[in-house]
Amino acid sequence: MVVFGPKLRETTVLSGNRTLAGQLCRAVFGACVLTVLCSLAPAFSSAAQVTLAWDPSTGPGLAGYKLYYGTSSGSYPFSVDVGNMTSHTLSGLLEGQIYYFAATAYDSSRNESGFSNEVSKAIPDVTPPTVSITAPAAGATVSGTVTVSASATDNVGVVGVQFKLDGANLGAEATVAPYSFAWNTTTAVTGAHTLTAVARDAVGNTATSAAVSVTVANDTTPPVISSLSAFNISSSQATITWATNEASDSQVEYGPTTAYGNTTPLNVTLATAHAETPIGLLANTTYHYRVKSRDAAGNLATSADFTITTLVDITPPAVSITAPTPGSTVSGTVTVAASATDNVGVAGVQFKLDGANLGAELTAAPYAVSWTTTTALNGTHTLSVVARDAAGNTATSSSVAVTVNNTALLPAAGMTYYVNQTAGNDNNNGTTTGTPWKNAPGMLACTGVCATTTLHPGDTVYFNSADTWLLAAGAYGLHIKGGVAYIGDSWGSGVRATLRAMGPIDSSIIDIREDNPSNPTVVKGFDVDANTQVTNGVGINYPFYTSPLTGAVKRVDNLVVHNTLHCS
Repeated sequence: MVVFGPKLRETTVLSGNRTLAGQLCRAVFGACVLTVLCSLAPAFSSAAQVTLAWDPSTGPGLAGYKLYYGTSSGSYPFSVDVGNMTSHTLSGLLEGQIYYFAATAYDSSRNESGFSNEVSKAIPDVTPPTVSITAPAAGATVSGTVTVSASATDNVGVVGVQFKLDGANLGAEATVAPYSFAWNTTTAVTGAHTLTAVARDAVGNTATSAAVSVTVANDTTPPVISSLSAFNISSSQATITWATNEASDSQVEYGPTTAYGNTTPLNVTLATAHAETPIGLLANTTYHYRVKSRDAAGNLATSADFTITTLVDITPPAVSITAPTPGSTVSGTVTVAASATDNVGVAGVQFKLDGANLGAELTAAPYAVSWTTTTALNGTHTLSVVARDAAGNTATSSSVAVTVNNTALLPAAGMTYYVNQTAGNDNNNGTTTGTPWKNAPGMLACTGVCATTTLHPGDTVYFNSADTWLLAAGAYGLHIKGGVAYIGDSWGSGVRATLRAMGPIDSSIIDIREDNPSNPTVVKGFDVDANTQVTNGVGINYPFYTSPLTGAVKRVDNLVVHNTLHCS
């Protein structure tokens, strides 16, 4: 018998029936000490039992004893009346718990004493977990990656499940449910294998599941490629076909050398007959190619190297104008756009206006140019576009006729301006003899309103015939606008207006470099004084780097040049 202390514990009465006086309590328990007779006795599969004993009381009035117990010291939610016995066995206790016990005595009136001394007992966990493999099924044939899973329970709690393959650990221990592992069966040799699972609880109890036998049968043989051929060969593509002895995917590698560099998109459909088409090939070019097929097990087969030569490209592009629409009226700046396609690829698109190039050739889509219609005469014009491919095949679109009408964009035809060196001001409007400019548009000294005014074909500029303009060194003296009349002998009291060079001028004092298709360009009635500063008094299309003047008549009349007149 183990004694848990000789001193009784005197406590407050716990209920109304517990009314024995302190002396009675002491008398009843004067010789009572609670003890544990049996440390642990097996009971049911998930429970344990403890036998408690105490010395009998020698005091008068004793009717019986009650045992109190629980899993916290001083707190006893459970009790049992054992009658006038001095020992009792408690069953149904949970393993892995510490239980605390105390006893009371009661008389025939059910008056109950305070608690005795407290004793405790740890109930050890001796019950192992239960575990079984739930997948794969016994006798199964497995390949690739399969899931191995198990079910495990414990009276207290499972802390880990370790899967084993042929007695060796398979992966790391699983510490939380669901208990499973992805087994790559390709790491095991082909044949029969045994799977088990070992479960453990917190105190180290373990249990091993029944073994499950499986057969590993992995495919390690790649497909066999046969009947490889190329057909439907054109200037830009070819169809490659082949067969395999088992279902597998399809892909072709190709390129100008055995380094390939290009692949068709992977066709993941598993089949035994394969056909893939490399596209975007260059015409009249030799290509290397090989085919690849991978089966469901991941085994890859690659063919030997083969070559094909594409055909010469004789197919021209297809091209059409998409804007502006046929018969439309245009003005200002408009977008001319085209659509062009080719069986291999469009290399360039050239827009044309009335058969002449309109802008530079475009080598990439979108194909569109901005056309400033004021550079064309009012009236009907024809737009077309020529597309070419890399092989030199060309195609011309259908023509689109449009009408240019820029009348509303120009000032009234035949505007008249006046220039007076003595009395003029460049901030005047220049449109009357009373509000003349000091200089004319096209002179380097022109400022203010004069500088912001644009002369148009059909306009006339009158210079005061009695005045002299002293021209500073620069690129030119007076730059002539095509289609405009410059008159120096019809207004004023002099004979001819004088233009005098006061420094070197790069080209000519009067510089005629442009004309107009329908309006004549006129320079009349000037005294041109080179003043030993300029070689050329009047230059027409000088110095040879501008386009030919092919428009309306160019008229130079009543000019006196005080130096060599140089015409080119």
